[in-house]
Amino acid sequence: MKKILFAVIATLGLSVNTQAQSLPILGLTGNARNASMGDVRLGEAKGMYIYTNPSSFVLDKEHKAYVSSSLGRLPKADAQSPKFGFASVGYRLGNHALMLGCRALDGIPFEQINSLGLKVKEIKPKDQTFDIAYATSVGKHFSGYAMLSVISTYNGYRRNVVAGSLGLFYRNEFGKGINYTLGLSLNNLGQDLDYGRDVVYKLPTTSRIGGSVNYTISENHSLGLHLEGAYLMYPKDKAEFTKSIGLEYNLYKHFSLRTGYHLEDGYNYYALGAGINFSDFVADFAYQKPTDGDILLLSLGFKF
Repeated sequence: MKKILFAVIATLGLSVNTQAQSLPILGLTGNARNASMGDVRLGEAKGMYIYTNPSSFVLDKEHKAYVSSSLGRLPKADAQSPKFGFASVGYRLGNHALMLGCRALDGIPFEQINSLGLKVKEIKPKDQTFDIAYATSVGKHFSGYAMLSVISTYNGYRRNVVAGSLGLFYRNEFGKGINYTLGLSLNNLGQDLDYGRDVVYKLPTTSRIGGSVNYTISENHSLGLHLEGAYLMYPKDKAEFTKSIGLEYNLYKHFSLRTGYHLEDGYNYYALGAGINFSDFVADFAYQKPTDGDILLLSLGFKF
């Protein structure tokens, strides 16, 4: 998250180290449930599947379709708060599922200055992605997915790149009342982002491993533990291993309370959140507290 926030500021044209991670939108968590548990992604997902765990959706035999959306706000930079949004739909047919999604991160406008020191025009930075994912399951326990992303970025110059992601997922039970999951993913594999004049950025290629354990205490109470590790592989000079842990308490299958912690080199933060679920309508809220401000995220969704 530290590199994401630095990259947002750099993209907005502020005076900071521009060697931060490119395309910060690729590192944002698109679902408030996951964000409120320290940005875990690879456990059992319950919404915004394409940006959390697409493999989890194809194993959900109770629903055939979903619609999800999220709106979020990052910490203030130059007295303004960058905002981002996610939207996704998915349809499952038997052991196969197709998901579509889009992401957008609006930057803070800044003035473009020419070589004479004169203002040329106002720049309104923006990152966008359009994504498609396919997931399939083998038996009751195994599933996997592949995702293709078309990415567009603008900060005075528009550039487009294509990236891919892959993942595997396993779900099983220890016995009555206890189930567990394990997931692996490789994200943002693709071409470099070339701005010309020898200004080239590597995509933030990241590998993840994680999972969850859920214990049904009684008919009306359950508790879930989520663990995840992520390794930023590229750019190589920014390689780093991060860890996340999250807890979720579910009451009467309708209410949820969550908390989590994210550990990153020099940039740890805690997270809190809550959710409601009635008649397949889901609403989740997340609050994260990094050292430089607050991050808020609201997610809404339906399952059919």
